[in-house]
Amino acid sequence: MNPVLVPDGPDAGLPWHYGDPLREQRRMMGGHGGVMLSRLASDSLAVIWQGTNQPPARPIKMTATRPSAIGDGRYVVVQPSDAGAIVEAEPVGIWAYEALRIAARLPRDGIDIVPGPPNRRLRLVHMDGSTAAPLPPLGTALTLEGREVGRLGSSAQHYELGPIGLALIADSVPVGTTLSAGGLPVMVAAD
Repeated sequence: MNPVLVPDGPDAGLPWHYGDPLREQRRMMGGHGGVMLSRLASDSLAVIWQGTNQPPARPIKMTATRPSAIGDGRYVVVQPSDAGAIVEAEPVGIWAYEALRIAARLPRDGIDIVPGPPNRRLRLVHMDGSTAAPLPPLGTALTLEGREVGRLGSSAQHYELGPIGLALIADSVPVGTTLSAGGLPVMVAAD
C-alpha cells in the first residue's frame, strides 16, 4: 500500500501511515516494523527498525545506531538509498511511532520540551475521545477555571489509550484534574 504522507508540520512529507495506523502501532509494540522518523540532513535519514535483531535483506551502511526507547528495536541513521531496505519489509508510519513515544512519555525536542515558565513539568494527558473532533493543535493553551496552567505539545490517537498528548503543566495541578484545551476536556494522567 502507498503511504499517506504527513501534510504539514515538522514531519511534512514523511509517511504518516500505510492505511491502518492503529494496527501499525500494535505491530511496533510486538517488535515489528520500520518507520522513517525524520530527515536529519540531505544525505541521511533516521529510521527505527523493530524486530528480533534480524538485519535487512541486503547490507546497509549505518552512520549511527543506538537502542530504541520503544520496544526492542534499534534507532539507526542510514543513507537515503538504504532507508527503503529497512522499512520496506513491514512499513510503519510516523503516527504509530509518535503515539507509542507519547504513551512512553518520551519528549521530542522543540515540540514537547521548549523554554517556558518555571514550575512546569512534562505530563501525559488523556483527551476526550467521545467525539470525532480533531485533536487540538500543538501549543494549545490548557486552562483550569479560565486560567492558563499549561500548553499542549505532541498528541496522537493511541491504539489502546485513545487520544493522548504530552503537555507542560504547572506543578500545582494534581493528577486527575480535568483541564480544557479549547473546550475539549483533557485529564492529567498519573506520573
